[in-house]
Amino acid sequence: MEVKDYIAPYNADKLLQRFTSIFEYAKAVTSILDLDELLLKTTSVITKITGSKGCLIRLYEDGQLNIKEYKGIPEGLINILENKTGRIIPEYVTRSGYSLLIENTSKLPDGLPEQLKVMRLMSRSILCVPLKKDSTVMGTIELFDKEDSASPSFTSSDILTAEGLAVLASLSIDKSRIYQKEKEQEEIALRAKTKLEAVFNSVTAAIITIDRDFIITSVNSHMNNWSNIPPDKLIGRSCNDVFSGSDTISPQEAARMTFETGQINSVTFADTDRYAELTSYPILEHGEIIECIVLVRDITERFLREKKIVMLYNQVSESKERLESIVHDSADAIITTNVDGVITSWNMSAERIYGFSHDEAVGHIFPLAPYTESDRNLVKHLLDGETLKDIEVLSKRKDGDIITTSLTMSPMRNTIREINGISIIARDITRRKKIEHELVKSNLESARLYEKMRLAEQELKNIFESISDLVYIIDCDYNILKVNKAVCDLIGLPMQEIVGKKCHEVFHNIGTIWEKCLHRKTIENKKSYICEVDSFYYKGNDTYGMSNSPIIDTQGNILGTVNIVRNTTELKKLTAQLASFEKMAMLGEVAAGMAHSIRNPLVSIGGFAKRLAQKLDPPYSEYAGIIQTEAGRLEDLLKKTIGFVQSAKASMSAVDLNTLIVTLIHMTTINNSADIIIEEEISKELIEIIGDAGRLKDAFSNIIKNAVQSIDKKGRIVIRLYSKDGFAVIEVEDSGIGLKKEALKHIFDPFYTTKPEGTGLGLAIAHKIIMQHSGSIDVSSIHGSGTIFTIKIPLKEVSEQ
Repeated sequence: MEVKDYIAPYNADKLLQRFTSIFEYAKAVTSILDLDELLLKTTSVITKITGSKGCLIRLYEDGQLNIKEYKGIPEGLINILENKTGRIIPEYVTRSGYSLLIENTSKLPDGLPEQLKVMRLMSRSILCVPLKKDSTVMGTIELFDKEDSASPSFTSSDILTAEGLAVLASLSIDKSRIYQKEKEQEEIALRAKTKLEAVFNSVTAAIITIDRDFIITSVNSHMNNWSNIPPDKLIGRSCNDVFSGSDTISPQEAARMTFETGQINSVTFADTDRYAELTSYPILEHGEIIECIVLVRDITERFLREKKIVMLYNQVSESKERLESIVHDSADAIITTNVDGVITSWNMSAERIYGFSHDEAVGHIFPLAPYTESDRNLVKHLLDGETLKDIEVLSKRKDGDIITTSLTMSPMRNTIREINGISIIARDITRRKKIEHELVKSNLESARLYEKMRLAEQELKNIFESISDLVYIIDCDYNILKVNKAVCDLIGLPMQEIVGKKCHEVFHNIGTIWEKCLHRKTIENKKSYICEVDSFYYKGNDTYGMSNSPIIDTQGNILGTVNIVRNTTELKKLTAQLASFEKMAMLGEVAAGMAHSIRNPLVSIGGFAKRLAQKLDPPYSEYAGIIQTEAGRLEDLLKKTIGFVQSAKASMSAVDLNTLIVTLIHMTTINNSADIIIEEEISKELIEIIGDAGRLKDAFSNIIKNAVQSIDKKGRIVIRLYSKDGFAVIEVEDSGIGLKKEALKHIFDPFYTTKPEGTGLGLAIAHKIIMQHSGSIDVSSIHGSGTIFTIKIPLKEVSEQ
């Protein structure tokens, strides 16, 4: 392409501006060493100076011309420029070494393929200049279209400007690449040095390097194990000066021989309690030894281990000789065989017991007779690795006599734990068996007596275990020696975890002696004691009756105590109930007598008061009315008293508690004038019992009425009905004032009441009716927080059983 005059179209100001920009670029790139930053700066400057829309820089990497930086080119077009068509222009420029200007992509210069016309889709004018250092092309700069829409094509002036910038950019890129290569080499060297230092200091042995003048050039940290001088103070000092004593290592001796021979050399250092091995390695430079590396390894442990091995070998030799002596002189026959039962050794006692000499026995099958089925089973167990003890067999001696021998047979193993033989220790027990036979005959009666004693002991043991009370034996130091099953059931632990512990730890969960302990009194006085205590076992509040007796030996010394503990909580309750029944019976008799004595005069008083009220004028007629009302109240009280005392025969039948309780709740709700909320939690399943529906209704009504009366104006009552463990359970819970602890003790006593207008018979009658139905009634209350009545009555199916 002909280069035209390019100076005329530009005025002096534009030329000055362009040259100034080139100068500033040249000054800026001299200080940029990072390649990416340099390329970014170059694309920006070239785009600005040439007034192009886009700029792209390619560089050769591993023989491939790759895009390294671009500006003003959409991402989508970069993909086109990276493919084969996009590489045609830059590859043409790099081959020719000259710049190429395509003023119009639709009219390509000669020599370029027609497929480049596709480039007109992205650019009209393209300028590509080579990046060269000397005669070597390192890449290209490509410019696309001018910003000036009136003249979008590049000119020859733009070629010269771009080529000038390309020269500067090539120099800077080459310098940056050299810098990066040097930096990479420095990093590689630094990593190698760091790795070498890490290896140097991580080796467990001490390392010291010495030059040909025996000057220490480097040491690692482990050298402080062999020198009193800190490692960093050793460098630069003479090895002969530092390690000159007879009690120190001599790395210079190992290094001297290496300098002389050029070979690896080792010397050994030995002290009273320390040993070392010094190995010298040559460091070569240009085939000449300039330094030696000396490794100092502490071989004290290895030396002592080898010394110990020698000592053990001597001990094994002595043991072997001693063992051979024992085998030879043993009173028992000691025999070895191979896995097939062929005898390999035979001691003197074997000759005496069996009558065969060593030469006669070795090489033959033990016990010198054909194997029986039993013998084959024994060998099978031995080959499986088992040791067989006290095996009694009949053997034939050389003279034909049959003897009984007791054998202990063990497998023998080689060094890799394979069974390669059998060891047999045989003892002649023929005489002992005869004596045992005589003893069995003479002691047959003793055996029968022993059996009787054993049965008696077992019977006593069974009795001991079957006793429902807690029975345990403790020694003088409060250690539990024996317990029965009842103790294990209470504690929840097996016997072996209880025996041996202190009694106060097991039963009372304390580390010191229990203040109510009878065992202490018995040990001191050698007497038996009986008492009743509450909360004997720390996990409950039950009442227990305790008794213990001393265990005394034949010399009168006390060995411990036998303790029997019985839970008397239910018995105590039954006793209290019996006393209550007797008390109520007496009260009933007195109340019945008084009721009959008072009733007739009270009827007369009431009748006359009624007549007087009709005859008298106010206010006396009002007084007479009050007398009539109060007489009526007294008569009602007498009726309740007589009803409580007299035991009417109950009419027992199936009672649907669901319906009965719901009816009572509705009646209470209707008759309730106070602001009381009554909630019901009634089971959906049918709950039936056997009882008197009328009397049960009276009992539940009295309890609900008591709950209503305990609430002051406003409150809440919850009535529950459900079944549990074979019982119908009725709960009446109120949010009333509750009861004090003292009042709870007397709540079911007749005529006891905490209400100003109460008679004290409602709850007593309810209690009596529940008891008549084989039920129970319990009360829990917190003063100021309400009360819960819990009634339990056996279900119908339980009652019928």
